[in-house]
Amino acid sequence: MAQRALDLPPHVEARKQTLVEEVLALCKKHGFSHPNELATSPDTSHIPFSDLELLADLMSKLEYIVKHCELPPEEEPRELVDDREYTMELPEDSIIAEVFDDRGRPIVTGFNKEYGFVMDHTGIVQSIEEAEELSLAVGEREPKLIIKTWQGIYQICDLNLSSTRGDKKEVYVLIFKDAEHRIDHVFLEDRNGKLKCYPMDREGKLIGRSQGYKTARQPVAIGENTYFVANEEGSLRSCVYNEQGEQINEEEYEAIDYLFVLEGRLVLQVQKNSHHFFVYPDGTLLEDEPKNGFEGPIRFPKVLDGKIHFWRKVFSPFSRDAYFFTDHTGETFGKKMTDFTPTDWKMLGQDLFFWESGEIAQSLKWIRHMNVLGDTRRLCFGPVLPIRIGESVISIGNFPDGMRMVINRKISSDASFEQVYTCEALDDHRFYVIAQEEGKYVRTSPITRSFTIGIICPTYFRHGTACT
Repeated sequence: MAQRALDLPPHVEARKQTLVEEVLALCKKHGFSHPNELATSPDTSHIPFSDLELLADLMSKLEYIVKHCELPPEEEPRELVDDREYTMELPEDSIIAEVFDDRGRPIVTGFNKEYGFVMDHTGIVQSIEEAEELSLAVGEREPKLIIKTWQGIYQICDLNLSSTRGDKKEVYVLIFKDAEHRIDHVFLEDRNGKLKCYPMDREGKLIGRSQGYKTARQPVAIGENTYFVANEEGSLRSCVYNEQGEQINEEEYEAIDYLFVLEGRLVLQVQKNSHHFFVYPDGTLLEDEPKNGFEGPIRFPKVLDGKIHFWRKVFSPFSRDAYFFTDHTGETFGKKMTDFTPTDWKMLGQDLFFWESGEIAQSLKWIRHMNVLGDTRRLCFGPVLPIRIGESVISIGNFPDGMRMVINRKISSDASFEQVYTCEALDDHRFYVIAQEEGKYVRTSPITRSFTIGIICPTYFRHGTACT
């Protein structure tokens, strides 16, 4: 009825088996041994319509699991985002190193004259006297703290330092994070004093072969499995390995640039014959992908709505740098951007938002907007890319009197912030902001989008309540 899918995560396999048992039990209830027997039966009039509906629903979920190797969206447990309000009073004479968003809960690392510290969302401060640098990383269950000591070595700790003090910690020469603030790879010295690179999984555990690699990067997780790109010593070509160190790409490529998870399957972005392709580990192209791939370099690729989107360079005798925003099927969005350096982007419906390129503009963080027709304009000068709440586009703009909220190009007249670190949606009606105000770090209470568009409540940020 439903064949076992390759590399099916344990929790998905368990749910699949449960669905199979429920289907067979429902068939047996009405005198059939298999759903195929029921489907071909000339007489099913004795089966209640509610049971037929239930059977169709169970079979639909089974089909989704077999095809996508993951739970249906309605059954996938959602990551809980905290929707409470926090105000954090920082230690006196603090210099902030990092503000971290732990699913709606702010965490701050920093230093004062005497020590380094970590402050959680409740205001509890943990001092770290031996720290020269402090950083936070995303963990599987809770954030990880990265400490660089005055001796020049690195350590990875649980955020609750009191539980690890006195315990033996692994020491690293270097630790690198990826764009999503996850630990990507670390360097260790072997017995001969030579640096070896090791990728890490989401819990900070070394993966791959015990000897390490020349380079390693891009670990991605699919269920319980983790894959990464690495170069072995003496090899100029990169390959993809699983956490046991086994190579999984069946073909060789000039380069492997990125790894993606697309509909529950691993996808590689590779270079072959000076062209760029998106392939599965066995070398087959994605559905509807151009057979000749893409000629120009690919920048800032991301998975969105079942497709891989990216900036694709096009060569023109009249422009040094020209790019289209494209998906892996070759479909382009808007118009060509000339004299442009690709930057991070966010797609909200039929609207594309991205940082304006150029050395001066990039440092100033101008945000540009492009619609489906290719019309572009400056949206605002702000620290984070916009979000969409219902039909409204919410952004944070930098103005002479501070940073203010901009909703559909309407500017709030209320309190401004010195710095904004996060602006994220909670659901279709609410969002939250983590920001600095008068030396404090404030996470506003969830803001309900129940206002009349363009009329901003004077206490919008302060109380987290919109006009009704």
